[in-house]
Amino acid sequence: ATSGLAPGHAPTMADGSAVRGRELFDMPPDYSIWTIPVHRALSGELLAEVLLSPTDQVHRLKQVVAKKAGVEVVRVKLLSSSQLLQDTATLVSAGISNGGAVNFVLARPGGLVLTSSADGSAKVWRVEDGECLHTLAGHDYMVSSAAFSADGSSVVTASLDGTAKLWRLADGECVHTLDGCDYQVVSASFSPDGSKVVTAPLDETAKIWCAKRGVCLHSLAGHRDVVLTA
Repeated sequence: ATSGLAPGHAPTMADGSAVRGRELFDMPPDYSIWTIPVHRALSGELLAEVLLSPTDQVHRLKQVVAKKAGVEVVRVKLLSSSQLLQDTATLVSAGISNGGAVNFVLARPGGLVLTSSADGSAKVWRVEDGECLHTLAGHDYMVSSAAFSADGSSVVTASLDGTAKLWRLADGECVHTLDGCDYQVVSASFSPDGSKVVTAPLDETAKIWCAKRGVCLHSLAGHRDVVLTA
C-alpha cells in the first residue's frame, strides 16, 4: 500500500520515471511498496515522492533524488531526523518508514577552502588557482574558526570578539550576527542539514542557533570548564 500523495506531485519510481497506469497493480502480491517524501532541508519544499521497496538501499533513493534535482549523485546527502543516512543501509535498517519524510541537502562542490585569521577576517579560496574569492570581514577581533554549511551556500565564523557570524557564500555578505553576550567564541559549526548552528563560547556552555533567523534556540549548560569545540 502507498501513503497519500501530495497534490501536484506524481510519485516517482526507483528509476526516476513517473508512475504510469497500472504499474502499481502489476506488482507481485507479496511486493511491498513504500512512498518516501523527500524535502529540501532548508526550505521544506517537497522535491519528490519516491516509490521504493523497504529493502532497497539508501543509495537507490539518492539516485532518484539526484535525477529529480539535476545534480550528481555524489553531491546528494539524505537525512532522517537529522541523522545522515548511509548509502549501503536499507530503508528499514536506516529507520525510515512508509510515508516517513527524508530531507535532502546538496553537498558543496569541492575546490574551495576557508581560512580564519587573527586580523579579524576569514577568506574563501579556490584550490585550483589559489585565488581569494571572498574576504569575510566584520569581526572586531581575531576569527578563531570558520566552517562551510553542508551545501556550500553559507559560512559561519566564530570570533574572540564574543560573536559568531553567518555569511552568504555567493556574495560574501554577512546575513546574521549571533550575539549571545558571551565571552570569546572559539568554535562554530553547522548541523548536518544546515538549519542550525552550534557555538562554543568560553563560558562553560554551548549554544544552538536557528541559521535562518539568527536567534538562539538553546543554551547547553553542564560542563564544568570551558567548551573548546562545537
